[in-house]
Amino acid sequence: RYELLGIIPEKGCSWMWRKDVAEEAIKNYEKFLKVSEKENISLEEYWEKTGKKLNFIKKEGNSLKYWVAPSKRVSHNNWSELEGYGRSWQFSTENSEALLKRVIQSTSNQGDIVMDFFLGSGTTCAVAHKLRRKWIGIEMGEHFYTIVLPRMKKVLAYDKSGISKDEDVKQNYNKDRAGGFFKYYELEQYEDTLKKAVYKDSDLFKNPYKDPFSQYIFMKDEKLLKSVELDYENNKVKIDLSKLYEEIDLPETLSNLLGKYIKKINPERVEFEDGTKINLKDKDIDYSLIKPLIWW
Repeated sequence: RYELLGIIPEKGCSWMWRKDVAEEAIKNYEKFLKVSEKENISLEEYWEKTGKKLNFIKKEGNSLKYWVAPSKRVSHNNWSELEGYGRSWQFSTENSEALLKRVIQSTSNQGDIVMDFFLGSGTTCAVAHKLRRKWIGIEMGEHFYTIVLPRMKKVLAYDKSGISKDEDVKQNYNKDRAGGFFKYYELEQYEDTLKKAVYKDSDLFKNPYKDPFSQYIFMKDEKLLKSVELDYENNKVKIDLSKLYEEIDLPETLSNLLGKYIKKINPERVEFEDGTKINLKDKDIDYSLIKPLIWW
């Protein structure tokens, strides 16, 4: 906690640089002042003119202002001014939007993808959307439906709270420039698949010459059997997915499975960007396409 220009950091805080580095940054700023007075150039132009990534410290009264390279987006290192938690959604570990704004602006540009593996109350995605980033969030808690989903719908419709009040955010996110869309999926875990399997009675495990695992993997799952109908005469396999699970979004599932973007969709058919067309009528679906989804 050294003293610089007569200023001592607050308790619990420290300077961004060592004292020698900070003093050098002040000298760099003084050099910039001399050049700018003669040539009337801006700080950014000075960066280009010198070709060096110099750090600057400028004294304003009893406070210090930091400048760093334009490629960096945070103008100083004082994070203690930001509130760590938010209280808008009554979630115990809800992060404040101001904090996430600093993090996202420091590490990404507009149009980049921001991903949060432990979404919590959804602050990361909400802030990323307001800052014109793309986003992906992952959450396994039931509060996804009670907090995250309502919150993101509100953000798309224009949420006035949080960083929405900041002047730099208003330029790109306001009542006239909100909107957008997102998709959400519920992914079944392998453990859930095993729990939901219903096995048909059989004489397995009664053969002493085969190990239990070799017998187990060939047990017949009744749910799978009930969803499959064999058409021997026409050499076809017909599938009724509703007998496996309710409310399967087949077009989106096929899009993810095949790695193809959807171009057109209607109740009977989906067309992908590469021209591939798939009939969505249950009994006309190409079995080879959805076999990986139902056979494990």
